[in-house]
Amino acid sequence: MSWELVKLGDVLEYEQPTKYIVSSENYDSGNEIPVLTAGKSFILGYTDDKEGVFTDVPVIIFDDFTTDTKYVDFPFKVKSSAMKILKANTNIADIRFMFYLMQTLNVNSSQHKRYWISMFTQLKIPLPPLHIQKQIADILDKADALRKKDQQLLQKYDELAQSIFSDMFGDPVKNEKGWEIKKLGEVCDKITDGTHFSPPSQSSGIPYITAKHIKKEGVDFYSNPTFVSEVHHKEIYSRCSPKRGDVLYIKDGATTGIAAVNLYEFEFSMLSSLALIKPDRKN
Repeated sequence: MSWELVKLGDVLEYEQPTKYIVSSENYDSGNEIPVLTAGKSFILGYTDDKEGVFTDVPVIIFDDFTTDTKYVDFPFKVKSSAMKILKANTNIADIRFMFYLMQTLNVNSSQHKRYWISMFTQLKIPLPPLHIQKQIADILDKADALRKKDQQLLQKYDELAQSIFSDMFGDPVKNEKGWEIKKLGEVCDKITDGTHFSPPSQSSGIPYITAKHIKKEGVDFYSNPTFVSEVHHKEIYSRCSPKRGDVLYIKDGATTGIAAVNLYEFEFSMLSSLALIKPDRKN
């Protein structure tokens, strides 16, 4: 099926958020108006500042430096001007469809610059007829709802596992059960980390993981795959050689403290933001 290619900037118009910036960062959960960012935090807090509230929703908020996006269908204020508020030309585009489509755009945003005008507006995208866009968006809305339910279920399983661990072993800090205390290095064969250089990524090759691939439920190679050459892999693998049963621990960044057990048999490379913990299985 062939659909018309159009520039993204011809489908989504933008508004600068200057007049919607919150006057004070004294947030309180008892206030009514959410203050938003397009990043992972999304809702930074709630303000009682009711002047200059954006109400012409739904829209997409776009972080002009990181290219992160959020779909918003409720009134809001913003923290800074480092974003664009995107509205669809409703004669030809459905805003929900455009949001989902933007999640598929592969743009290198590693440079510190503004991206909407300089790059995104010029991207050409396939644009189905409006009724098909709405059908696609409905299907993806349902899929997203199922994903969120799965996340809630996984969280409950995680809480159950923590509860069972606590019942069996007690609080590891308080050590009410009087377990013998040892340093981590005394019960491990090896503790190291990944490469301290950033090898160029490839579309195929040897799997390469960073902190974004470590989830509470395990190592995720598939949702955001990254690869390196065999030459770079050999250099990295000589420093750290993750095997099945080893623990991978995020030791740097916003997600520090998340750990996962490697359940895979194949070789892969890893960045220095991850610690590799090899338990001493002989004792």
